[in-house]
Amino acid sequence: MLIANKYKTLHEGGRYKVLQPDGSFKIKSTGYGNGGGLKNILKNVKEFVDKNPGTLLLDYGCGSAEAWHKKILNDMSFAEHLGENLIGFYRYDPYHPKYNKRPDIKFNLTIVNDVIEHIPLEEIPGVLKDIASLTSGRIIISIPQRPSYAYFIDGENMHCTLMPKDEWEKLIRKYIPNHVITIIHTI
Repeated sequence: MLIANKYKTLHEGGRYKVLQPDGSFKIKSTGYGNGGGLKNILKNVKEFVDKNPGTLLLDYGCGSAEAWHKKILNDMSFAEHLGENLIGFYRYDPYHPKYNKRPDIKFNLTIVNDVIEHIPLEEIPGVLKDIASLTSGRIIISIPQRPSYAYFIDGENMHCTLMPKDEWEKLIRKYIPNHVITIIHTI
């Protein structure tokens, strides 16, 4: 099954496995891609929004985007935490049935949080070009540097593309040469 189809299945309630501390797997069908990892980029995003009144933000590869609405950050959603300088946000994920409509405007801030490593290497250039085409300002990308704790039900790790930090930097800057980019490597 193509990886795109696997993600579509997940976002429609498909089952997946999560590695437990004891080495066993727990089977789940909810909670995947909820946006909890936004905490990894919160400081950078908040700094940009605070300095740029009228920020229009794109969350590229948002998954289920629950963090935008649920109270997960000190009893606030991600949107509430960013404050009044954020005039709007758009959630886009080509594999999520609720957020799969590609926007037709440009954003002055695009976040790509824990997304790129889920994409097969040969497809990353096209995705990076797409991100650049939707962004008129800054791009903030976070990239985990380890395999995921989440696995497709067939056993394939969801982080299908892992590489050293310097290789990520070269690849991203090759396909997004004209934007201000912040790359955050997480563990």
